[in-house]
Amino acid sequence: MAVSVSAIYFINDIICVPFGLILNTLLVWLILNRSRKEMEVYSKILLQTCVVDILYIIFTVIVQPIYFVYDDWNLLIPNGPLRIIDHPWNFTLMAANFFVCYFSITSNCVPFIYRYQVICKTNIMSLLNYFILLMLCAVAILVYIGLLTWSTYPHDASQNVNITAIAELIGLSNDLPEFQIGLMMKAESIPWAITCCYVVLVELFTYALMIICGWKIRNYVGDIIKTTRYCRRYIEVNRQLNYILALQTSLPIVELSLSLICMIVSIFFKSCFATRAVTFVFISFRWVPLLNPLITILVVKPYRNFIFRKQNRNIISRTSFTGH
Repeated sequence: MAVSVSAIYFINDIICVPFGLILNTLLVWLILNRSRKEMEVYSKILLQTCVVDILYIIFTVIVQPIYFVYDDWNLLIPNGPLRIIDHPWNFTLMAANFFVCYFSITSNCVPFIYRYQVICKTNIMSLLNYFILLMLCAVAILVYIGLLTWSTYPHDASQNVNITAIAELIGLSNDLPEFQIGLMMKAESIPWAITCCYVVLVELFTYALMIICGWKIRNYVGDIIKTTRYCRRYIEVNRQLNYILALQTSLPIVELSLSLICMIVSIFFKSCFATRAVTFVFISFRWVPLLNPLITILVVKPYRNFIFRKQNRNIISRTSFTGH
């Protein structure tokens, strides 16, 4: 018998949620206890990503959204422990999950601005100014949530959808009394098009800031290395941060590209295979909070050395004890 959509989502969450929490918690400890002096000034950058990732994992557990396309409708169906609550609270939880997801993308520009101030302007940004920048990102996403509510709230349209058929296709027929639709939209609708255009403009502005700041930092550090005998550790720290930020900001691009694919497929391809493929593409969103801390731990040398040296010591001690 084929594995149901809900079962595949559940298996995926069983992997991503605990490992994501463990890696993010471990990374917070490493940042606070194993950061070199040169890295301490950037600790809030790394902690920001950890906190947002942990929030995203928490909302994923609470909501557990399943993406599904049925009869030209793009649906998000909650499968978390609070799925039994009625609208508007059910929709509010779904919107909060979207908020954290897109805030994690938009707020990526703040570390770039912070590094630009520290490196190019030799000015360490105050915690208040850092917080203000994060709040500006939050406001931009709150506007998106307002548009999302306008374009996807399941008003009377949900009455025209065969909920029983959807529940059976996903594998939630046993939960039919509790089954409800969290978000629903048609990809070709004007409200949804406006919502998508807004969030695309916000993300384009965000990535433009990151590219400009990253380019200026690269040129500034390159000029300093050529003209002065700069600290080797400082250069190494900047190289590691470049890798981390580049990789972590690339993951959301993959997310956004996959979202676009979902919309295009739902408009132009009506076959069962195409809609099922889109359903499983959405699963990849859950992997970002797991990959972010993994990237940081593997790239930052003190963190990587601490983990692998400790593991090597355990292997050596067990070998010595057994005599093999």
